[in-house]
Amino acid sequence: QQKGSNVMVIDAGGGTVDLSTYNFVEDSPVRIREIASPGCRFGTGAAIEKRLTTPRLKVSSKARS
Repeated sequence: QQKGSNVMVIDAGGGTVDLSTYNFVEDSPVRIREIASPGCRFGTGAAIEKRLTTPRLKVSSKARS
């Protein structure tokens, strides 16, 4: 990675999705800093699947003019 770039680590498994986000402060020696608190952001895998399969938009059965 290059100085100034960001990286997000995603750990999906065990019923949760955990995110951690870091910034590369220095190249040599490598030094990183956390830019967002780590933790579970979405709950269980079942909750994520429900969100992905639940329709978000209602489609009218009436034809548009």
